[in-house]
Amino acid sequence: MFKEKYYYIHILLVLAVLIILSKILKHPPNFTPLISIIVLSSFLIKKKSILIATIILSLLIADSFLGLYPGISLVYLNFIFITLTTKIIFKNLNFINLFLMGFYSSFIFFLLSTPIHFFFQEDVVMKFENLLNLYKDGYLFFVNTLFSTIIFNYIIGSIIIVTNFERKYKKN
Repeated sequence: MFKEKYYYIHILLVLAVLIILSKILKHPPNFTPLISIIVLSSFLIKKKSILIATIILSLLIADSFLGLYPGISLVYLNFIFITLTTKIIFKNLNFINLFLMGFYSSFIFFLLSTPIHFFFQEDVVMKFENLLNLYKDGYLFFVNTLFSTIIFNYIIGSIIIVTNFERKYKKN
C-alpha cells in the first residue's frame, strides 16, 4: 500500500514538472509534448479530480512565468475536455490507439482553440468569414500539433505501456 501511494505521488510530481517544462522550454512552433502529456496522464491518474487539479495547477504555474492572457480559462477547459473524452473514447492504451488519440486530441484542440483566439483577439472584426480565415491560417499550427502529438504519444505511451506491463508482471 505504501509503495502504491509513493508511486502515485511520484507520478503526479513527474507529470506536473513535465507539463510545466513543456510550456516553458523553447520548442519549434507548436511542436510540444503538452497535449500528449495531458491526455496520457488520464491513463496514470484514475481519480478525475486529482487529474484535473494536476493539469490546471501545472498550466497555471507555467503560464504565471509566461504571462496570463485573455481566454486562458477556456484553453484550460479545452485541455480538460480533451483529456476526459479521450479516456472515454479510447479505453485501452495500445499502439493503434496512440495514433488515433494523437489525431483526435490535436483535431479537437485546434477546432476548439481557434474560436477562443478569434473571440479574444482585439483587432479582429467578428465576422464568420474572419473565423474561417483564422482556421485556414492556423492550418500549419494544426499540422505541427498533430505531428508532435502523435510522435510524443508514441514515446510517452510506449513508456506507460512497458511500465504497466512490468508492474503487472512483477505482481505475478
